[in-house]
Amino acid sequence: MSLRDQFLKAGLVSKKKVKRANRELKESRRGQQAARDSKKKVAAREAAARAEERQALQARREQEAADRKVAQAAMDRRRVVRRLLRDHALPHRPGQQFFWFVAADRRTILRLEIPVSWAHDLRAGRLAIVWLGDDPHPERAEHRVLQAGAVERLQQHAPERILFFNEAPPPEDDPAEMLFGWA
Repeated sequence: MSLRDQFLKAGLVSKKKVKRANRELKESRRGQQAARDSKKKVAAREAAARAEERQALQARREQEAADRKVAQAAMDRRRVVRRLLRDHALPHRPGQQFFWFVAADRRTILRLEIPVSWAHDLRAGRLAIVWLGDDPHPERAEHRVLQAGAVERLQQHAPERILFFNEAPPPEDDPAEMLFGWA
């Protein structure tokens, strides 16, 4: 026996009130059913949400792969530059000739004491001055003399490391050549 029947039997409600309550209950259920989406619409919405989520995940993966590729290329570039500088830098030999050049910060002029033959080779474009390490600050950077063949490869990977390289050697009849007897 339902609660409604028990109320009717006890006389707490009338049949008229029970019919009205049943009608209101039925109308509210119909309203809820009308507002509720069909199973096809719900499934389509869920499928669209899953597809959007898959696309976002795929885009994120592609972006991460591109970032990894850029990072790997930068690491390879640093490795090549480090190897070029390490393998082709001439061991420092102090000499009597001062050679002035602009530092990596492009504001400071620095001086290297090198042999006269190196000064001639720098002027002729057979040698170049580069900076080593990661810090281009003039007081902390280490400067080396590099062979011209390695400088050409360094220009492809890290041209900012080259501080002095005379790509166009002076002509044979240059007065400085005659003055210093380098000709």
